[in-house]
Amino acid sequence: MARRISRFVLWGGLLAGLTLLAAGCGGPAKPVAADVKKLAGPITVTVVQMAPAERYYETAGTVKAHVVSKVAPKIMGAVTAVYVQSGDLVQAGQVLAELADTEIRQQVAAAEAGYREADKGLQLAERNRALQAVTYERYETLYRQAAISRQQVDEIRTQHELAQLAYEQAMDGRDRAGAILAEAKAGSRLVAPVSGVVTEKNLEIGNMVQAGVPVVTVEDNRAFLVECYVAAGSVDKVQPGMAAWFDTAGGRTIAGTVKEVVPAVDVASRSALVKISLADRTVKTGEYGKVRFLLDRQNMLSVPQTAVIAKGQLTGVYVLDGQERIWYRLVRLGRQYGSVVEIISGLQDGDLVVTGGMEYATDGALAGEVNRL
Repeated sequence: MARRISRFVLWGGLLAGLTLLAAGCGGPAKPVAADVKKLAGPITVTVVQMAPAERYYETAGTVKAHVVSKVAPKIMGAVTAVYVQSGDLVQAGQVLAELADTEIRQQVAAAEAGYREADKGLQLAERNRALQAVTYERYETLYRQAAISRQQVDEIRTQHELAQLAYEQAMDGRDRAGAILAEAKAGSRLVAPVSGVVTEKNLEIGNMVQAGVPVVTVEDNRAFLVECYVAAGSVDKVQPGMAAWFDTAGGRTIAGTVKEVVPAVDVASRSALVKISLADRTVKTGEYGKVRFLLDRQNMLSVPQTAVIAKGQLTGVYVLDGQERIWYRLVRLGRQYGSVVEIISGLQDGDLVVTGGMEYATDGALAGEVNRL
C-alpha cells in the first residue's frame, strides 16, 4: 500500500515539472497593445522658427485733455447766477456764473459813471474838431482870395490841429474808462477762458466762494493726450516724435505721437512721465488703457496667442511629434506683441505647434487630417 502511494506521488510531481517546463519554453508573455485614440477632426500646425519680431515697451496710461483750465473767482462773494452744468459745451469768453459783492457793485457803478463822462467828453471833442475843420477850410478860401493874411490862416490851422489832438485824447480816455468798467464787471463774473466742455462744477446759487479757489473746470475737447510713466531703464529709448499706440479698455487701438518726455525721474517709482498726443477726438478724459512703444526688433520664438492653452495654473501648447501624435507641452511665456506671444522656454526651433483645431486636440492622441502651414 505504501509503495503504491509513493509511486502516485512520484508520477504527480513529474507531471507538474513537465508542465512548468513547457510553460517556461514558451517565453515571456507579451502585453496587450492599448488602442490609441484618434482625433475627431482636422488640425492645423505651424513650424516654430526663430524670426525677427518687434519688441514693444508697455505701460499703463490715462487720457487727459490737452488744455485743462481751472476757473477761479477774483473776489469773495455769493453766487447769484449759474449758467452751466457739468457736461455743457462752452465757448471762450462765455459767462459761466455771476457773483454779488457790495464793493464790486460800487466799483462797477463808479466805472460806469466814468465811462459816461468820458463818452460825453469825446462827443464834445468831436464836435469841436468838426467845427475847426470847417473854419479852417473857410479861412483857406479867404486866403486864396487875398482877403486875409497868412498869419490868420496859420492860427486857425493850429486851432484845428489842437481840436484833432483833443479828440484823440478824448477817445483814449473813453477807452480807458471802458477797460476799467470791463475789469470791474469781470470781477463779478466767471468766464470760460477756452472753448470746450465743463467737466467739473463746484458752485450753486447762494454759495460763498473764495478768491483764487477754482470752482469750474473747462477742458478743451479738440485735442487729447495720454500720460504714462516709463521705467528709468527704458525712458532713454523713448524720444519726442516717435510713434506710440494706445489700446483702450474697449479694445480699440489709437495711434499717437510722443509729445514730451519729462527729463526727470520720480524717486519713488523710478520712472519718468511721458505725454503722447492723440489724433482721435472720441476718447474721454480719464479713460484708462495700455500704451505701447516700439523699441527695437530682435530674434525670438513666438506663437499665435490663440495657440496657448491654459489648464488651471499650467500654460502650454499642443505639439505634433514625428509619429503624428499630439502632446501638451508646458511653455514659459514672455511679452505679447500684437497677436503673437514670445516663448521663452518649452519649445525649440522647428517644433510643430497646433494653431488650428485645438478643440480636437487631446494629449497623446493620434492626429488624423493635418494641415501644415
